[in-house]
Amino acid sequence: MTDLKGHRILIVGASSGIGRSVGLQAAAAGADVAFAARRTDRLETAVAEAGGRSLAIRCDVRNDEHCAEAVARTVDRFGGLDAVVYGAGTSPLTRSHDATGDVWRELLETNVIGASQVARAALPHLEASGGRLVFLGSSSVGRPYPGLVPYTTTKAALHEMARGLRGEYPWLRVTTFIVGPTATEFADGW
Repeated sequence: MTDLKGHRILIVGASSGIGRSVGLQAAAAGADVAFAARRTDRLETAVAEAGGRSLAIRCDVRNDEHCAEAVARTVDRFGGLDAVVYGAGTSPLTRSHDATGDVWRELLETNVIGASQVARAALPHLEASGGRLVFLGSSSVGRPYPGLVPYTTTKAALHEMARGLRGEYPWLRVTTFIVGPTATEFADGW
């Protein structure tokens, strides 16, 4: 990773997996990193490992107020915001005929709506810094695997939201980082 000294980064979904790894690497490269997620015990461990001016923020992305608060606390602590990495996600392994409305709502709230609310809160700060918004996407978009149709549908929506944000805010650098099959605890319940 390049030198990130002086960069102020919010990682959402940073208690485990890719989000945690990105946060630790960014901190090692000199960035001030806010680690945000639901599991505060894991966040505290990540912050201790990252050192520096890292910060742990409890954030359930299914709660609009938590999303706004995560951005506000990051800006308050670091004096601004240069990048947001949205890595929060969920994916139960379930066939479409078993995917209840509750399953769909959890996926939409976590994988799409939470991302939209974090982006919404971050936009003025990213505009001020000329910052970047990064969404962790999925290689399954366009070719949903059996048991992942609900997940892939929400990731397709996330990809489209990124495209839409680029059109609405031409100054905003939006990246959708496509993640393929990855060995993290994300799929432990499969």
